[in-house]
Amino acid sequence: MNVLIYLEEDRVAPVGGPLGVGYHIKQAAEKKGLDCIHFLPGNAAQLQKEAGQKSWLYQHKRLTKAVRSFRHIDEYQKMFYSPVDTSDYLNQFDIIHFHRTSDMYKQRKSLENYRGKVIVTSHSPVPLAQELLAASATGVELAYMKHNLKKFQEMDSWAFRNADYIVFPCEDAEEPYYLNWEEYADIHEQRKAHYRYIPTGISDISVSADRSSVRDKFGISNEEFVVVYAGRHNEVKGYDSLKRIGERYLSNHRDTRFLIAGTEGPLMRLDHPKWTEVGWTREVHNIINAGDVFVLPNKFTYFDLIMIEVLALGKIVVASRTGGNKFFEKAGVEGVFLYDTEEEACDALDRIKEMSSVQREALGQKNRLFYENHLTSEKYVDSYLALLNDVFAEEA
Repeated sequence: MNVLIYLEEDRVAPVGGPLGVGYHIKQAAEKKGLDCIHFLPGNAAQLQKEAGQKSWLYQHKRLTKAVRSFRHIDEYQKMFYSPVDTSDYLNQFDIIHFHRTSDMYKQRKSLENYRGKVIVTSHSPVPLAQELLAASATGVELAYMKHNLKKFQEMDSWAFRNADYIVFPCEDAEEPYYLNWEEYADIHEQRKAHYRYIPTGISDISVSADRSSVRDKFGISNEEFVVVYAGRHNEVKGYDSLKRIGERYLSNHRDTRFLIAGTEGPLMRLDHPKWTEVGWTREVHNIINAGDVFVLPNKFTYFDLIMIEVLALGKIVVASRTGGNKFFEKAGVEGVFLYDTEEEACDALDRIKEMSSVQREALGQKNRLFYENHLTSEKYVDSYLALLNDVFAEEA
């Protein structure tokens, strides 16, 4: 059995989304000595070119938003066009797993002559069209997205209707698709026999700086109650809601600090002395570890890798009751508190703040244990291999 993970090997990294999942599959496959899992060959020249572009953008910050906007439009336009027929290359593999519906759509011409089985997983917190629309950074980009919205919706539709198997981490991860895409209920009903569910797992993570030193770096005392968030600053991720939660909570708790990681934009920070923005950082795990609780305020969510990372770090989570977050409530994970309203989020923070450090540590360790028992990359790849073997046996 030969399986192609349709991601460039030198791009997978411990980040969110498809590249993050690809990274954890690659790490576990190498650890297990598997030779049946393959990735697309890398493109060193393209990576070098992109690194140069990032350096230029960093030096010309005033132009960054506009340049990125036109670069995004160029990338989006390329999604619509099928490249040359690469079916000879693809037919080396018994199974192809696409982790972006746009990638599968781009290969639609080649797939006409492909003899194996196709799996698709969409990692978008909402359908692709809505995600790209929400991420539009300028008026030009927004106008382009609105004009081409139906084309982007067709990518998701074509991929879900033509894949042999559609893989989600859990049924709750489909919620944002039902809520944001009128066609999805019909697709699922017609193709429900093709759906499979495998909870995502990640490689173990560690910290390189202790709690006290990280707090000291940002002027936070060891006595303060620290609420952490790490992620995109947009409405889908719930950053606007996080700001309202922060404003409400900080007005009543002077001994609390909100510590935020991630690049600002399109939404910007809460203007409050106890709200600290770190920006983009390679030390996100150190920052999470320095906190007392992590807030995951998604408006819509799929199966957020940051949730699994927080559990692996043994930290308590307060999260919106939406999408894949519900998986953890149903599984009875004691250190995950879900809420429906911002008032309930503040109440949950109050309960955690009133706990002793021993009680918080105990809940965090229960989260860590759940990660070890269910969400490691090794356990994920074991389940993934079982699925691949079933698909391969059916093909044979």
